[in-house]
Amino acid sequence: MTSIDRIEKVVEILQNLGRLRRTELAKRLMKEGDMTKQTAYNAIDESVELGKVKREERLRGKEMMAFYTVHFDIEENEKYIYEFFEKGLKQFDFRFEFFKDKFANLTTEEKVIGLKSFDYLCLSIHVAVGALWHNFGRSNEWQTLLDKANSKNIQINELMNSTPNEEQAIIKKNILEKKTDIINDAFIELDEFLEELRGK
Repeated sequence: MTSIDRIEKVVEILQNLGRLRRTELAKRLMKEGDMTKQTAYNAIDESVELGKVKREERLRGKEMMAFYTVHFDIEENEKYIYEFFEKGLKQFDFRFEFFKDKFANLTTEEKVIGLKSFDYLCLSIHVAVGALWHNFGRSNEWQTLLDKANSKNIQINELMNSTPNEEQAIIKKNILEKKTDIINDAFIELDEFLEELRGK
């Protein structure tokens, strides 16, 4: 395998996987490109020197880590996505404070509707931010955002637990039913798709 072939292999792997740490990328090159460890590291360095691959440094915990990518716009996209979810969490807080102020005077049905909606929104944000935290290298910035997303669930539970036991049981039952309905609907949609594939 020539030097050019090795660089092309580095680019190919990163095009498919987006962003990898140096050690992860080297392991893939050793496996998929049949390279020795040193040759893999040399191919990575050459790819960066030639401008085919971008090296990014990110803080994870207290450790600075290097990531490699061929998607040069990934940082710009990451910034936009991060800001979207950061703004989304602020909007969640604003709406939740409004709901919380009205909560004591609401009927049980209104409490159920509100808490179900906030619970679903919280779950959606949490799942999305968790996936992005993983995809963007588990950096400190994304960890902070994930922690903020996690805290919303605590706020919802605290508000729900502030109701009398009988009302709390009704609310919890309704939220659980909503979650099982969402899962059942997803299975139905998946089964319909798989049934279509059966005929192909």
